[in-house]
Amino acid sequence: MSAQEVERIFNPEYMTKEKELGLGLPPAHEIIRGHGGEIRVSSSKGKGTTFEILLPAEKLSERQNGKAQKVKEAL
Repeated sequence: MSAQEVERIFNPEYMTKEKELGLGLPPAHEIIRGHGGEIRVSSSKGKGTTFEILLPAEKLSERQNGKAQKVKEAL
């Protein structure tokens, strides 16, 4: 993919094929972000594309509660 394509792949209106099928990247991106994660994309046109999916080891709510608890302890 070109750099311009990589920038647009999470846009729900962007399609690479005339007849799109499947879940698609925009909903997958939102699901991963909803879990406190991220998707990293690296691509070399004509060579291939790599998607890295990074997810936290603990739930987002647990991390937030842990931060709140640390603030309370610091006071």
